[in-house]
Amino acid sequence: MPMRTLLSIAGFAWACAGCAALSMAIGRYYHRAFPAAPHPPARALLLRIIGWASLAASLLVCTALFGWGVGPTLWLGILMVATIGIVLLLTYAPRWVARWGIASGIVGVLCNIAVALA
Repeated sequence: MPMRTLLSIAGFAWACAGCAALSMAIGRYYHRAFPAAPHPPARALLLRIIGWASLAASLLVCTALFGWGVGPTLWLGILMVATIGIVLLLTYAPRWVARWGIASGIVGVLCNIAVALA
């Protein structure tokens, strides 16, 4: 698979993981996904840190792909699509948001490893 394709997938995956983590950091959405589980402030802080770090990784991947001229614009488009996907999941299948976030993070890591090994 071409490196640009892998980096594009990685950017989208990191954006999805970041949006999912940030949405799970909000108590109302966390309780929709996990009704019986407690939501301590430490977990919310950890999810916020993971979310913002994932979004930063997505931005770095997009700027590595196309440079600072086009990369942030690509990142905003990817971020918009990822956010719409998370909003739809939160609306219709809130229990899948955490699973989608974890799967997206794994895909982002695997794509970055594949690019590093190529």
